[in-house]
Amino acid sequence: MTKTTMDLTELLQKHDQGDLLRSIAEAVLQLMMESDVDGLMMGMGTPSVERLRRIAPNYRYSLSVDVPTNQGTDMFSKMRALFMLQRSLRTQADPEACLFTFFQDPAACRDGMITAREVLEAATVEGARANGLLGRTGTLSRGKQADIVLLDARRIDVGPMNDPIGLVATAMDTSHVDSVMVAGDFRKRDGALVGVDVARVLSEAEASRDAVLGRL
Repeated sequence: MTKTTMDLTELLQKHDQGDLLRSIAEAVLQLMMESDVDGLMMGMGTPSVERLRRIAPNYRYSLSVDVPTNQGTDMFSKMRALFMLQRSLRTQADPEACLFTFFQDPAACRDGMITAREVLEAATVEGARANGLLGRTGTLSRGKQADIVLLDARRIDVGPMNDPIGLVATAMDTSHVDSVMVAGDFRKRDGALVGVDVARVLSEAEASRDAVLGRL
């Protein structure tokens, strides 16, 4: 990393830059992490959340998608992938301390692991912060616009619910989204998109794809 006189405290860093992670954590306000598939599929390694948490335990990071052409773009799959991958890396880093059996609960290891709440915040409130929108959205708070996602926790595949945060971060997917409200207006309600002709959108997307491929 070259020396600079720039004020980097408001800079949003998209990639962790490997060995420069500590320098970035000291200089940059927030990191935006890719969770899983894009980097792994292209041989770019894994997101450094676990290492970042050891270097700067209270450092904020948000969750993002980089290459939607080779993976899904929903936050549910990204949260689950990040949660499982980082816990796996934590276990691999200290397998003796993290060994779980029916006779041994590795409490010390678990205390240092990524949590479902941390993952959910990375996908919601920290995403709003990273995009400069925290004053308007990202949390359900007085004075902010009504951006709300209603999830169906009565589905047989996720019920009965015990831990809502853990359920959202590790077990749900887009099929559990019942309704979505943006700034007080429903964009999805009772499982169906509002004001969107899905068939027309798909037809236009397919025509655009064919046109691009036809020029190759």
